[in-house]
Amino acid sequence: MRLEELNPPYEGIDAERIAQWVPPYAEVEPLHTVRMYLKNHPLLAERMRPLAWFLLDPSISSLDVRARELAVARTCGRTNCESQWGVHQAVYGEVAEITAEQRLSTVKGSPEDDVWSERDRVILRAVDEIIDTH
Repeated sequence: MRLEELNPPYEGIDAERIAQWVPPYAEVEPLHTVRMYLKNHPLLAERMRPLAWFLLDPSISSLDVRARELAVARTCGRTNCESQWGVHQAVYGEVAEITAEQRLSTVKGSPEDDVWSERDRVILRAVDEIIDTH
């Protein structure tokens, strides 16, 4: 059995709840999982939102968008989390200025690829070290 999720058009309280989950620079719908929680357990969705914003809001996070998204992309690429990789690239890839060549490198390449700055390499190496040692 699949749980229902909120689907457009959103009206009333549903429109308000959806709006709280969409970053101002995103032009995509919230994840299916979020929409499922909003439909079936709005209180749980409300409790999850502050954590999501803490991790993703550049005014709160200690990482800038590019550093965060490089870490997410490399982690997802190395651990075969294709869906999460795709979602982050669709929503944040352009904002983080990750090129097509860099996207490919997060999955099939190396921190030593010519597409990376030294700062990017440090981030990618840190992700690789964590994955390789844990």
